[in-house]
Amino acid sequence: MDAVIRRESSSTTSNLKPHDVLWFFDGNVVLATDSMLFKVHKGVLSFQSSVFKDLFEFPTIDGSCGEAGAYGGISPELYEGVHLVTLAGDKGTDVEHLLRAAYERQYYYRDDNDISIEVFTALLCLSTKYDFKHIRSDLIKQMAKSIPLDQSTYELACNSGGKIFNMDRNVSNHPFTLLQVVLETDVDVFLPILYYACCSFYMDVILAETRSLARGYLDTLLIGKEKLDNRMNELIARLPDILHDNIGNTGCLRIVKCLSTSRFSNLFNVMNLSDLNFIEGSRMVTRIVSGSAGLCDRCRTFIVNAINEERRRIWAAIPSFFGLPGWYVHRTRLEELLS
Repeated sequence: MDAVIRRESSSTTSNLKPHDVLWFFDGNVVLATDSMLFKVHKGVLSFQSSVFKDLFEFPTIDGSCGEAGAYGGISPELYEGVHLVTLAGDKGTDVEHLLRAAYERQYYYRDDNDISIEVFTALLCLSTKYDFKHIRSDLIKQMAKSIPLDQSTYELACNSGGKIFNMDRNVSNHPFTLLQVVLETDVDVFLPILYYACCSFYMDVILAETRSLARGYLDTLLIGKEKLDNRMNELIARLPDILHDNIGNTGCLRIVKCLSTSRFSNLFNVMNLSDLNFIEGSRMVTRIVSGSAGLCDRCRTFIVNAINEERRRIWAAIPSFFGLPGWYVHRTRLEELLS
């Protein structure tokens, strides 16, 4: 994300309101946004942001910061005697979140499960744009904790329910918002898990939530969903064969082997769900209709493990459905980002 910083005329900033909190009496630079002004400190911003550091170190006619003048120097714009910098294209509320995170230690911390997705996405976008490395790193760590890249941890989080960015994990549409922001901020390590998470929604929801997504990314999502559905449906279609082909392989001690009198029922209910969690082994054995004695522990364990092994194979292939490298590559890149 490229930062666009320019000078603004005083006539344009005259209708902007100074922020109630982020207006320091000893501030030496005013940041202008679309809706408000912030009087802050060059040193504080330079210490945390390489973009602001480079801006404030740029030579000026009077030794200050500003816009390039007609004679090759910098002619700074002033606001009430303080140098003015306009953050072009940034919303005032978003800049407020970034500055408060930079100034107030308690405003954002990576273990805050109550942070709203609006604040999170604003911080990730602007910390990337202006290269606030430490804030960005904490945001990525929080996302890694909230949306794990390994199957067991991810499914455990989904099964546990609870909140994610102050929303109900299992009913909110947060994957679409997060997919959009990681695409905008080049945090591509989360692309496979977010594409996968988006696939579990009905098509009308997917189309409604991806209206602002570039066509190429939408194509990637829909093609990947089709590949995922096909692989899952293939597994579901083979479940009866998994029963019958392993009648003598489970170590069953009964005279009439459990699997010889067993069958799956209502498998159509789990077709086209695009979520491997719905066909987890222990869930699927509840769909087995067996004899009056039911499945013995050995047969039950065997079938659960057999189904879960097939699920692991599909999980391993998920990144390829979306034209991405494997999970190992993304986990390695994530470790590099966080190191």
